[in-house]
Amino acid sequence: MADVADTHPTYDELEDLEIEFEEVETEIVRKQYLLSTHIYAKRQAYISRIPHFWALVFEQAPPDVDHFIQPSDSAIIANHLEVVAVSRFEISPAPASNASDTGSPRSFSITFEFTPNEWFENTVLEKYFWYRRAKDGWEGLVSDPVKIDWKKGKDITEGLTDAAFKLWEAEKKVASQTNGANGKAPKRKIPEHETLVKKIESTTEGLLSFFAWFGFRGRSISAEESAASWKLEAERKQMIKDGKRVASREDQITPAEDGESELDREVFPGGDDLALSISDDLWPSAIKYFLQSHDQDDLSEGDFESDAEDSAESESGEINIRDLVRNRHTDESDKENPKKKRKA
Repeated sequence: MADVADTHPTYDELEDLEIEFEEVETEIVRKQYLLSTHIYAKRQAYISRIPHFWALVFEQAPPDVDHFIQPSDSAIIANHLEVVAVSRFEISPAPASNASDTGSPRSFSITFEFTPNEWFENTVLEKYFWYRRAKDGWEGLVSDPVKIDWKKGKDITEGLTDAAFKLWEAEKKVASQTNGANGKAPKRKIPEHETLVKKIESTTEGLLSFFAWFGFRGRSISAEESAASWKLEAERKQMIKDGKRVASREDQITPAEDGESELDREVFPGGDDLALSISDDLWPSAIKYFLQSHDQDDLSEGDFESDAEDSAESESGEINIRDLVRNRHTDESDKENPKKKRKA
């Protein structure tokens, strides 16, 4: 008999090893979140006293975020974004809570708070992302569309978020009527689906608003399907630990359904990647990005008052968030001290 060390590992054995690494990384995310919650609360207390903090953070956003910010988005972010917060809502920092032992630290929500503005009625936009596993073995983030109450003629997504939200509500209604409250989205295409697809097809490529991200959904994986899939995977791992023979994953998984309809109704492809860029980079590193904005342009009062002809819009038509913040700060300073004049 050949020595075990001389045999080649199977594909499943390599995949199981990779999953072990991922499980360790997941526990690191859990522990880091629980240990740093009070530090983030302290940070929020500090930055709440800094004008335009989050606007300047977004001005220095990494390419994975900045790529999705259009000029129309910049105007809203610079003038009205007040707070950004990330919560791992399936785990709890409370010592007495059992949630920290059962929930996934890879699920999270991102909250944006705005001052009253001319674009939408909402002062808070909160988007949830659930980390789920499908019966075909896929793992990743899924979300529900968020309703943005756009003011008349001010919808910079050109109806995409409204159409995505209406389709989601219509699917829930049909699913509850046919399969009960926990039913999946209908396989047949409903009118709201066709409406959304037409809007997506008419959207100019490369000009998708950052706010269309609130309509992102990802795959339709219910909590029930995810729980069942995780349970099967846990049972498989236990059998391996017990030294029992198990079928390969390819033999155990169930092929995905409705993949095409999920793709053509997606208003923001890659929305899960953007969410991760915000939750895992922009938000935890916010102070770093804020300080970078000062390294590039010291936002002191004297600097705000210089160069009266500065414009927020460049010759190329792009809008710079820092310039918008500078102009807003100058306007506020002039209102507080109308006798103060800018330097020549």
